[in-house]
Amino acid sequence: MDFVQIIIISSLIVFMAFFIRGMTGFANSLILVPLMALFLDIKIVVPIAAMLSLASGSLLFHSTKKQINKEFIFVLIFVMLGTLIGTHFLVTFGSSFLKSILGMMVILFSIQIFFNKTFKKINKWFGAIAGIIAGILGGMFTTNGPPLVIYFGNKLQKESFRATLNVIFFVDAIWLNSLYVARGVITFEEFKLAIILLPALIIGIFLGSKIHFKINEVLFKRVVAVILCIVGITFLF
Repeated sequence: MDFVQIIIISSLIVFMAFFIRGMTGFANSLILVPLMALFLDIKIVVPIAAMLSLASGSLLFHSTKKQINKEFIFVLIFVMLGTLIGTHFLVTFGSSFLKSILGMMVILFSIQIFFNKTFKKINKWFGAIAGIIAGILGGMFTTNGPPLVIYFGNKLQKESFRATLNVIFFVDAIWLNSLYVARGVITFEEFKLAIILLPALIIGIFLGSKIHFKINEVLFKRVVAVILCIVGITFLF
């Protein structure tokens, strides 16, 4: 596959990933990383996904900040700690086994969301556990969404859910990219590719955000569930 083909296919994947991010508030890396890893080394894909996540977070933060739930501060502390651990794993260890485990977890999570099973008395400290797990997965693959989706999806309504995830993803993306630069994960080559893919990101975010305002609560949760299930299956193969 030549460079032009890589850019065209990558742009389509980025558009789809960030269209979904604009619509649901998450899932861009869950879509982007496994699909781009089909034709690029995951050590290249992950830093690109991290830089694009930072760009999308900055675009979405202003439009959603009024609906942010204050509990994000507590959870974010644990997400950032987990991100430090996950970054070390990305640099040091292989990822195939852990990706398979993640796939199984995501499938289970998607079933729970699809059938709208909620935990009305969910303890705040589950947020700490969700944050640590999310950070580790984020540090390794930039896929920090599933644990946070499960935790906040059972506590918040659609607008607050989306806004709270956005601020956590944005702040953690700043932290993650700083760690990647410090550990040499991001190089100038990955930076150039991320810049080339920015237009696809912007168009996807814009169109996804427009559709977001037109979907109802039940449909929203089922879209989330289907996305997670598909990605979970992808991670198993």
